[in-house]
Amino acid sequence: MSAGAERLPACLAASAVVRGSIYAALAREAAAWEAWQVAPASFVDGLCALSLACARLGLDESALAFAATEPNETISSIARVLLAAQRSLKGAFAPPPAGDGQRMFVSCQSLADALQLIASHGIGFASAPRTVIAGIGDCAAQESTAQGGVWRLLNAVRRKSAALGGAVRVDEAVVRQLKRSLRERRQPLSAAVLSAAAASTGDAAAVHVSALQAAAAACDEFWSKHELIPAPETRLGLLLDAVLHSQLPHGVTLLPDGGVVPANSARIVFADGPPSCAGPSFLDSFAAALDVEPARFCRVAQAHALELSVAQTQAAAVARHLTASAGGHAHGQWAWPPPEERRRVVAPAMMFSASGLNTYAKCPRRWFFEYLCDAVEDRGSVQATYGKVFHEALEELHREVRLPAAYGADEILQRLCAQLDAAFSKARHE
Repeated sequence: MSAGAERLPACLAASAVVRGSIYAALAREAAAWEAWQVAPASFVDGLCALSLACARLGLDESALAFAATEPNETISSIARVLLAAQRSLKGAFAPPPAGDGQRMFVSCQSLADALQLIASHGIGFASAPRTVIAGIGDCAAQESTAQGGVWRLLNAVRRKSAALGGAVRVDEAVVRQLKRSLRERRQPLSAAVLSAAAASTGDAAAVHVSALQAAAAACDEFWSKHELIPAPETRLGLLLDAVLHSQLPHGVTLLPDGGVVPANSARIVFADGPPSCAGPSFLDSFAAALDVEPARFCRVAQAHALELSVAQTQAAAVARHLTASAGGHAHGQWAWPPPEERRRVVAPAMMFSASGLNTYAKCPRRWFFEYLCDAVEDRGSVQATYGKVFHEALEELHREVRLPAAYGADEILQRLCAQLDAAFSKARHE
């Protein structure tokens, strides 16, 4: 087993514990919780990075408590989250060293150039945005391997429905059995990983499965000390988010930003930058709230021996990397297709309603997607269904009865009842 493979389980286990502490803290902080619901993985990655920076600096609870009194609500709420996370991590996590602060900065044209440069420096680990790692394929996405079978099986358990298909067959009955055991017996995550490995083919003791099992065991120990334990699918999702990584042919292992990485690692940044709560401008403001020199805080928060800046957005870098890996065009010949010509959006004929006008007054963009594009999913409720039925019935009635004075009251009532029957029938089919 290589030195990198030996260090991988410890890194993933620490990342899983830190991520669990952030989740537990978010559950107590309503302001940050709302933001986390919008972009769960990337938002938590940024908070994990901040938590690790505070741990490296050795900041005590008083510094975070002081920052929590800031008038800036964003800084205040994040400081409260980090304070709660720090309290839950006591005795469960040893912060990584801060490093000597010596870093080298290099600009690269592509992701492939960055990976080759990292490998040439003898560096085995690098952090990168989660979207990049997921885009180029994580360590277990290789469907021909046993690790791929374990990964796909656990992801199917994580979701509400099993994702079947692919080279590795995922048995839906096994997925249901794993879900049932997690829910009914509160099975530890480490036992779920072993069950998934037993249900898959191949060598279940390979390094990826061992690393996943080590992280699961660390999560089990962490959650055993908490009174409010999240649902099994939630704990499994946090685990899988924490252990996402990609082992590439260059001999470099990519770990998500905000995860625990070994000393002497590298970091890859892209033209579209890091999450907002891990960007330079926010780090400066947060450092000031902690009464820490901003330059020192940023240096510790981004404690890597080598930082590589790729002159592409994350999506473009992943697309070019996958194209080259598949034997496509050379880097210099690759290009995005030309953008479509800009044109006006012509709205179809429509009926305006009070709810539609209220939506436009609150958020014109939502009105555009909901009423013109029909792209907003309405989860609905009994009350909403009845309201919609009566709304449609009255709308059809007014199309038929343009001059109410020309009709008798009994006839109008009869027409309304007929429209209500039709609207209720349509709603039942929907």
